[in-house]
Amino acid sequence: MINSRNINGLLNCWGILFLLAAFGAALMGYKEFIPDYMLFMHFLIGVLYFMGLKISLHIHSRKGLYSLVFIYTLFISVVLRYLFWTHTGDPFGDTEGCDSYKYEAFVLQFRDMDFPAFVRNSLRLSVGNIDDMGYTSIVYFIYQLFSDMDATRNLLLVINAVAITVSAIYIYKLCIVLGIRNRVAMFASALYGFFPFFCASSAVGLKENLFCVLIVCSIYYMYRYKSSRSFGSLLLALFFIAATYFFRFAICIMLCLTFVTCMVSSSRNRSRILLLAVIAGMIFLASLEYIMYQLAGISMSHIYLVADSRMERSGGSGIVGWIVHGSAAFFGPFPNFNRLGQYGFYYSSGLLLKCLFGIFAFVGSLSVLKRFEYRYYPIVLFLFMGIFMLLGSGTSLDIRYHITSFSAFVILAAYCLDTIDLRKYVFYIYVIVSCAVVVMYNLR
Repeated sequence: MINSRNINGLLNCWGILFLLAAFGAALMGYKEFIPDYMLFMHFLIGVLYFMGLKISLHIHSRKGLYSLVFIYTLFISVVLRYLFWTHTGDPFGDTEGCDSYKYEAFVLQFRDMDFPAFVRNSLRLSVGNIDDMGYTSIVYFIYQLFSDMDATRNLLLVINAVAITVSAIYIYKLCIVLGIRNRVAMFASALYGFFPFFCASSAVGLKENLFCVLIVCSIYYMYRYKSSRSFGSLLLALFFIAATYFFRFAICIMLCLTFVTCMVSSSRNRSRILLLAVIAGMIFLASLEYIMYQLAGISMSHIYLVADSRMERSGGSGIVGWIVHGSAAFFGPFPNFNRLGQYGFYYSSGLLLKCLFGIFAFVGSLSVLKRFEYRYYPIVLFLFMGIFMLLGSGTSLDIRYHITSFSAFVILAAYCLDTIDLRKYVFYIYVIVSCAVVVMYNLR
């Protein structure tokens, strides 16, 4: 049986697989040129992630764990930024298609304007897309303090490390609120806080770290308000939900639906609410064309065309493309060991672990529905809405679109580890299948 008592063995399995994949890719040859400093960081980040998770199983001080999360995040992001400057002469590693260049371009172009004028002009250049205004505004305000972009970038590294640490704290609190035991909650906090993508995201100047702390805090204060009916908790929940509107509109809508589910779910209606959810889902799908046009001004046919285009570029088109993206939406995205994948090579260790732990999140979700664990309904809903968005947009191979529901993934995996005795043979069959998929993905 696999449960919280032998998480240590699961980590050892992952560590061995990571080393085999990394050395196997080196022996077989990379699909593109990968500089030595990237190879070094690829191994260093994987080793430190492994060590951080191992420590979380034995450390008793939560403050000590959160301090390690902060130091780890800041250290890796600072080292990456230094290496970017040294080897590319660019703060973001000359990363193709990176949104951070756009954030800074808007700030530098409109730096002499007041904030309302800055927002109007930024929206004009981005054709009314409000999804990036949250992080762009943060860059704008920090730049106003220093009038120096290098100082702004450096302070943002610290702010990002703080954001991930706060997220890890609230992941732990959510686990405790939901009844998960302390040791597993500590591990879940570490699994989230040490996740390598966050360090890379900070180093290349992206918005996901600050975005995710808003999401985690939104969900936590939903539960706080449900249990305490405190006006302060309600205000904080609504504030964090509203703030996500300026990072990604779809996530704001998902959080609103999650809040409603959190409020209406109870022991009295725990079976009935699932039936209502199925009916509501069917109505939603039937009305999706109208909803998308009214909210976003785009048709579903346009969304399908964009999704097909993305799928063709990443995982192939047609039935093969849907199989790749469908499996990636539930259990991925898959790690790159022989390609850069933009900057994904740095955090391949984290993606491999996410693939292996996908079985726990999936079984945890099914167990919640089977056992009518109504307290977890909002978490399951948020995760499955995220999966639906990945499939609908053709972005299931991009961790930036997974990361918004990663908190739900971690909590459900922790719930499974804490309450369900998963047969070892089930886990190892899953590991074999997952490894086969990862190998085929890397050999494409």
